[in-house]
Amino acid sequence: DVAARVGQCLRQLAKVAGVVVVVSHGSAIQLGLSHVLHVSPTQSPLGHVPHAAWSVVTPRLDGPWKLDAYGCGAP
Repeated sequence: DVAARVGQCLRQLAKVAGVVVVVSHGSAIQLGLSHVLHVSPTQSPLGHVPHAAWSVVTPRLDGPWKLDAYGCGAP
């Protein structure tokens, strides 16, 4: 349920804004990204999101989004 809710929120934000910054708990953002990337949240290749890390995705209207960077910049 969390994957679908956060993923839907990410999709809505991408429709109304250019660049969006989302601050979230690691589990919620990992699940939301799994949703928009069309990967299983239970078998996600993304792995743990380190504290204070950032990721970059490129939204696509149809199909999975493009993952440009994941878990970067963590101390």
